[in-house]
Amino acid sequence: MKAGIPSICLERDIMAPNWTTFIRCDNRKIGRQAGQFVVDYLTRKYGAAKGKIVEIEGMKGCEGAINRHGGFWDIVGKHPDIKCVHTATANWFQPEALDRMTEALNACPEIDVVYGQNDPMAYGAYLAAKEKGREKEMIFIGIDGLADEGQKYVKEGIFAVSFAGASALRDGARMVFSAESNVAP
Repeated sequence: MKAGIPSICLERDIMAPNWTTFIRCDNRKIGRQAGQFVVDYLTRKYGAAKGKIVEIEGMKGCEGAINRHGGFWDIVGKHPDIKCVHTATANWFQPEALDRMTEALNACPEIDVVYGQNDPMAYGAYLAAKEKGREKEMIFIGIDGLADEGQKYVKEGIFAVSFAGASALRDGARMVFSAESNVAP
């Protein structure tokens, strides 16, 4: 920044705003989309909006975790027969999610949906369920939709869906490439 080089901060803000541009996904909207997917899925499965959910959250206090949770429950919270049977924080990390999901599986005999606030945590939850032989009892939902994670897991049938903030990523890439070529986006 001091050298006059533009910098773009994607998704997470930094303590001292030493960036030229800040781009982030609408995490609340992504959470609402995930919530609607869950309501629709459970309604198809049971003929009514009812079921049991495990939520694996990102880092406490992080804007992404707060809004992905809030948006999800903006939708799911309207359906009193959909219950959260276990919530755990895994700090965005797959190994922590595996441990937290193992705890959930030990505590909860019935789980319909696992909502991971990012793809690595959803995958860690899947691995825990697979270790227990329970992965077919529930669906797994992730967020990020990256080609080598979320998209791959959906194609392989591991995830039911992975949501992405693709427009923010496209805008960021467009800005980077435009800056390199001195072409206005």
